[in-house]
Amino acid sequence: MRVEIKNLENSKKELTVKLDESEVSPYLDKASFKLSKGLKIPGFRPGRVPFRILKEKIDQMKIYEEAAKILIPEFYVKALRAKKVEAIGRPQIGITRLVPGEGMNFKALTDVLPEVTLSAYKKIRVKREKVKVEKRDVDEELKNLQKKRAKFITKDRAAKKGDRVEIDFESFLGKVPLEGGKSQNHPLIIGESHFVKGFDEKLVGLKAGGEKEFALVFPQGHARKNLAGKKVNFKVKMKVVQERVLDEINDEFARNLGNFKDLEDLKKSLFEGILEERERQSKEKARLKLINLVVKEAEFSHIPDSLIEAELDKIVGEFKANLAGFGVDFKNYLQKIGKDELKFKEEMRPEAVKRIKQGLVLRKIAQKEGIEVTEKEVIAKINEILKRYASKEEVEKKIDLNQFKEYIRSILLNQKTVDFLENLMVK
Repeated sequence: MRVEIKNLENSKKELTVKLDESEVSPYLDKASFKLSKGLKIPGFRPGRVPFRILKEKIDQMKIYEEAAKILIPEFYVKALRAKKVEAIGRPQIGITRLVPGEGMNFKALTDVLPEVTLSAYKKIRVKREKVKVEKRDVDEELKNLQKKRAKFITKDRAAKKGDRVEIDFESFLGKVPLEGGKSQNHPLIIGESHFVKGFDEKLVGLKAGGEKEFALVFPQGHARKNLAGKKVNFKVKMKVVQERVLDEINDEFARNLGNFKDLEDLKKSLFEGILEERERQSKEKARLKLINLVVKEAEFSHIPDSLIEAELDKIVGEFKANLAGFGVDFKNYLQKIGKDELKFKEEMRPEAVKRIKQGLVLRKIAQKEGIEVTEKEVIAKINEILKRYASKEEVEKKIDLNQFKEYIRSILLNQKTVDFLENLMVK
């Protein structure tokens, strides 16, 4: 095999692969077996007719063309490895020469990973924000716990702020009903709803069975852009009014929450939990700032569209999975925000480019610093993740283990590289 490489613009390479007949001939029998599956030739089983026999029965060029389909993917990969070409996406491959008995040539045009030129990244320094927890933070968390354990008692009176209510409502743009703008027995806490601003206030004073019509102007920055700045009409019927009864925050309250001796013990636990979370956030913020600074100082050759599209598919896949975790369908979500998937992906393009640059920089630094992930580390991480599945059969249905293995390897390598940068540059 002889391989010639031509560097093209926009992170593309053209590979010319030249094969001798001795390299082609092993594939002729494979092609013959495939082509002879529907043939009846005396002395041979269907699908087991060798090239030396089949070439007397059919045009041998047809056999060579079939052999080319089998061998090209294999020799393309061998050529990439031989020349250490970091190809991405699907290549454009064409046969440029195929002569029976004289071998064959083919060309492959492929996108490659962009070149990255690093700055003097070891000189970058980032300060981690100091964190603290004050008494009011613990008190706020106590109030949240108190609200979560609240009891609700149905009342025959007008609704007021702080009540839990259930309503039926319809919404209209003019006189046209809004898609997804209708709900029955919809629960909310008056004063703590994240619906349209002003909606809660309109419910104050309504008793169960009461009805009300009103209009609200949606804010300019509303998620559903088709409603931003528009006046929306509502019809509401109050179904249930419930008074929220809060437990007193004392030692008994603490003991009922779990393994706490008293209120002070609970406060101590809350303090430690808040502190731990804020330290984690501070660390992540410093790590992200560090990566962004290293990326900002680096230079990149052209980023191929195929790489951006692949990253966009990942982002959409992650977003769908997150929504599914909350029981939300992706298509329904897009309808509610007035977008289609194409527009959603286009808006995610800057994030995709950002993530690609981060990955390229971390990969380059790992190569430069000799940072590696061992097979043992990859297997240990995979085993940890696979514990979430009930059986090996379930895993095989949901996961391509080879691809998953490479994905885990890249994740661990990025983590190790960020740890290296953090130890070097974050104070």
